[in-house]
Amino acid sequence: MKHYLNTELRGKTDSDGNTYFPVYIKFSVNSQTYKYKSQLVRRLLSLEEYGRLEEIYQGDGISTLLQKERDIVKDLVKQCIIDGKFIQKEFKEAYIYMCRSILDLLEEIEVSLPITKWDKATLSSELFAQPLTEHIDQNLNHSKGVDRATHNLLRANALKYHTLRSNVDDTNGLMLLYDWTKKDSVLKKDFLGFLNSESNKSIRNDMLNYLHALNLN
Repeated sequence: MKHYLNTELRGKTDSDGNTYFPVYIKFSVNSQTYKYKSQLVRRLLSLEEYGRLEEIYQGDGISTLLQKERDIVKDLVKQCIIDGKFIQKEFKEAYIYMCRSILDLLEEIEVSLPITKWDKATLSSELFAQPLTEHIDQNLNHSKGVDRATHNLLRANALKYHTLRSNVDDTNGLMLLYDWTKKDSVLKKDFLGFLNSESNKSIRNDMLNYLHALNLN
């Protein structure tokens, strides 16, 4: 299993003439080779940048992020081998889903929130928001445990958690659904502990109820 810069693709060129390519991951199952666009290395890289990436970790293994992705792929491949046959469709769906971040989900919700709470204290922030009209989801309402104030608080805490954990090269900072949905999830336990330390009981309970409304409890 390996990562590589897919220079076989056309790539994208910036105004200075630098060309950038996506990173792919390649692995074999039952003597068959599969290639997928990396779901964790989202940034396009130039040949020079990819060379620097390899140089930084030369003699010290691969980066934490690349190792994390390889571990995810290995685990999902095992789950998607049924009766000795690798079910590629199931793997691809699981791979894309499990490599999503809770931060991504919260960002998607951000542009889908209707006016969640007709309250004088918060109405200004509701009116200030700019949802995408075609994406507004009326199911994301206050009666179902969703309101913009709590959403913003959870998102702010998630971003702070992401930053603090990422600064110490802790992959929990990625907040991947792969880690969140595990039985006895270390990520979930760590993040909920973080919420305990960052907020009072009332606000924390609001955020926990919101996570429940998003089926992330």
